[in-house]
Amino acid sequence: MISCFMIKNVFLILRKGLPLWTLVWCVLAHAQTELYVATNGNDANSGTIDSPLATMIGARDKARSTGVKTIYIRGGRYNFDTTCTLDSQDSGLTISGYQNEKVIFDGSQFIDADKFQLVTDAGLLAKLHANAQGKVYAQIITDNTLKTLLDKASAQLSVNDKMATVARFPNLGFAHIDKNNLSGESINEEGTYENPKGAEFKLLETFDAAKWNAEIGRVKKIRANGYMSADWLKEKISVAKVNSSGSIQLKDGVRYGIKEGAAKQKRLFFYHVLCELDEPGEWYFDPTDSRLYLWPQEQLTGNSTIGVWAGPQCFEIIDGQDIQIKKMTIQNLGSGNNGQGAINVKGTSRNILIAGITFRFIAEPLTSVNLWHDVRDSKVLSCDFYDVSNNSRLYGGKTTSTSVEPGNNTIENCHFTQVYSKDFYGKAVGITGVGNVFKNNLIHNTNGQPVTHGGIDHVIELNELFNVGVEEGDGGAIYGGAEIWAFGTSIKHNFIHHIMSVPSLVGRSAIHHDGYNGGKNTSENVIYKGGWFGLKLASGPGHIADKNVFMDTHIGIRSRDPRTTGHYEIAMEFLDRVGGKSPTATNTSANYIGKMLIEFGRSGWESSVSSSNWYDMIDPYWKSRYPSFDLAMKAIFDNKIINSYESYFDENMFWNMYESKSQLTGNPAVISNNHDINLSMFENANSLNFKFKAPRPSYAPDIPFENIGLYSDEYRCALPDKNVYRQKVKQRFDGQLSYGGASYDYNTINQRLYYNSGEVVYKLAPCLGAVEEVGDDTYVLKAIGETCPDKGNG
Repeated sequence: MISCFMIKNVFLILRKGLPLWTLVWCVLAHAQTELYVATNGNDANSGTIDSPLATMIGARDKARSTGVKTIYIRGGRYNFDTTCTLDSQDSGLTISGYQNEKVIFDGSQFIDADKFQLVTDAGLLAKLHANAQGKVYAQIITDNTLKTLLDKASAQLSVNDKMATVARFPNLGFAHIDKNNLSGESINEEGTYENPKGAEFKLLETFDAAKWNAEIGRVKKIRANGYMSADWLKEKISVAKVNSSGSIQLKDGVRYGIKEGAAKQKRLFFYHVLCELDEPGEWYFDPTDSRLYLWPQEQLTGNSTIGVWAGPQCFEIIDGQDIQIKKMTIQNLGSGNNGQGAINVKGTSRNILIAGITFRFIAEPLTSVNLWHDVRDSKVLSCDFYDVSNNSRLYGGKTTSTSVEPGNNTIENCHFTQVYSKDFYGKAVGITGVGNVFKNNLIHNTNGQPVTHGGIDHVIELNELFNVGVEEGDGGAIYGGAEIWAFGTSIKHNFIHHIMSVPSLVGRSAIHHDGYNGGKNTSENVIYKGGWFGLKLASGPGHIADKNVFMDTHIGIRSRDPRTTGHYEIAMEFLDRVGGKSPTATNTSANYIGKMLIEFGRSGWESSVSSSNWYDMIDPYWKSRYPSFDLAMKAIFDNKIINSYESYFDENMFWNMYESKSQLTGNPAVISNNHDINLSMFENANSLNFKFKAPRPSYAPDIPFENIGLYSDEYRCALPDKNVYRQKVKQRFDGQLSYGGASYDYNTINQRLYYNSGEVVYKLAPCLGAVEEVGDDTYVLKAIGETCPDKGNG
């Protein structure tokens, strides 16, 4: 047996009469195949496990120069302020946390915890809330970079890897505008502090107007955020004035007007308000004296980490192939532009894997991860996303007038929620392009439309969504809108439950195909407490909805009659006046037919299209690819009205619909073969296990209910028990209808709406590190102030 360590040089090899390939083998055996990064490293080191590098960029550069294709990151916290960019020369590279060591890439600008002192000065105490006496600490910030970051309207802070909350009123949810004390608004007009254009109003809630008046006279930093002009539109506006009488005036007019707008309840909260710093976890920065105030949730020590979210993109991959980034946490990002993300994949990148990453504490406009339009065959796998305002873009794939190129990009087995955030919008994913996949994901305790989709031929399957859209009216958990041509997408085998509509607002839906959105295959989904409508369609064509299970929902399926022929006439006006493809027309949702032709029109359609020939401008390729699309477009053309032609709803199952199974009166959609079911048909309805018992009825599909949601793999240290958290969620909302049945009570609405299921679920998998266990096995649902005495009791 020959050992390389015994061979001193080539002469010894030749003297022993050994072949020359032995030398080659020895050299290869000793070639470095891995690089290591550690917190005690140095970029001048060799990069071995015993002589590690210090930075990710240093490791990337050494990998490029040596040809090494594996970089391991040892456990620890790595503060960064520069993006690590990877490109074609990095193809084949794997970057991974080492074994099970905890790796954190932290974009914070850190603040020295030792410099905080308890506020005792009488002048400073007079600025604070009465509850803050003896509880709030402060320090003067001298670093100019930190001062700039802290004074941003979007500034965020983390303390010991928990998101803090900028001082606000109220602490949870919204205050309400008194509609009887509302005046003087210039709708959607920008004002100044000296000449405000926003409405002046009073609140129904009580606050210390004299303190607010004094504060805004000293520093104009108070901002409002809420649903002031529409139930589905959250707007941020600066406050110009607060009078001691309690009247508040906004600097700018809101988009649709407060008085004239579509918001049934004029709701808003105020933030960056020092005199409302009144509970643990809140902070405020006063730019007039550069003083940072903090009410810590736990005693500060020299080991406490206090960081301002400041980091840029952590990784950007441009035109790379076969690159993997795995097993780490990326947190505290807050610098960048719209279109950037913690991990941003763009260009002609192929076969990228992003796996086992925790994305947390990322401020807008950054997202967590983006797979852009020209990216193909890439996957985000088994990642956790929490306390991020906008999480992911799943793009890729393209069409021409006669071809389809799928993106084949995937987000799978990922968890999207909020744990500490009180006001993030919380979108999980925006899907567009062609042929992308979103599957086996868990989404809850978020606001807005968590899953939005556009484009064609996507797969949205085996996802679990609940407790989403918690503040808004209208919309849905899975939402697509205003694309009449968006055929071929499959929405199948999803479990959507506890979509709880806000009393008095336009109701939420589990699945919403809005604005004449067309061509979806919505099949074999399980919907329990699905809001106002389990499946809501706005007269879009070409829908197939079959074998879905609707339970304990107001109305199962609704396809709205078109209100008038007006939408068709407006669409024809675009074609006749501007050809359907001007910038104005392209960006207008009402240009339904013109925007369809941009995607599906035959070559040169723009030069000759009109209201009298638009059907003939559709390329035959698309007519043959989607026969139902062809029939629907012909019916719209002939009848001069946009409607749900070629839509069929067959063999759907219903239990306990509050109003009706369906609303299709006067609608061309066809519904047939409904089935009434009962809960005894399922394995355990009490814990929301809706797998059909065997033998199941002949009309009931074999829904793989046990496979819906997260699954165990090499990147997950544990799974939250689905039976446990589902039962807790069911207990939390027992006795509440998912639509109607309650009035909007200003005194209790905030406690009714908010339920921190993010904390509940993470408590069931503590190794994920999102929340901490407490010694007496007690945990707190912080959003509603409810303490549960043991983990078996929801």
